[in-house]
Amino acid sequence: MVDVGAGDGWLALTLAKRGSRVIAVDAAPIAVRLLAERARGVRGVVACVATATALPVATGSVDAICLLDVIEHLSVGDAETAIAEARRVLAPGGLLVASVPRATPGLDGRAEGHHHERELDGETLIALLERELDDVRCHGATARLAGLRGSKAYARSRFVRGATNVLLRSLGRLALRTTLLADDPEARFLLATASVPR
Repeated sequence: MVDVGAGDGWLALTLAKRGSRVIAVDAAPIAVRLLAERARGVRGVVACVATATALPVATGSVDAICLLDVIEHLSVGDAETAIAEARRVLAPGGLLVASVPRATPGLDGRAEGHHHERELDGETLIALLERELDDVRCHGATARLAGLRGSKAYARSRFVRGATNVLLRSLGRLALRTTLLADDPEARFLLATASVPR
């Protein structure tokens, strides 16, 4: 699988320790260096500097691609290119998993103080993915629905772990323990899955 925007490698390392082969890419060279250091002694992880719009991966060669907290950092055009690139590298039947913070009403799609190019609502995320992929599903996730109390950061870390579980069992198309309504007004994050036809 490919972990796009891998950061410090938490997801890539978790999946590799459970037997997956992971290509972890990040646009920041320092993140890739840190990830490579953390991956010493872990089989199955390759870390490289690359962007979501130009992946160093052969066409049709991976079963899954993950873009957690990536799309909101891209312009509209780059987001479309990134999804087309994800489609290119996925094998038939391959799965894409993407997460974004849900757009906050009244902010015109931009998140103040988050260094995001834009935020997306469920309809926008679904439309973006449907340009290239099939069987698009969008799930809203909230701290309340996850049974969590406390900080947004804690809820977010639990949410990313939920996305990891989707990937780990993924490839069996499991349903999340979150609401399936992307327009849930309380949903702080959106997790979408989509696939390439077999």
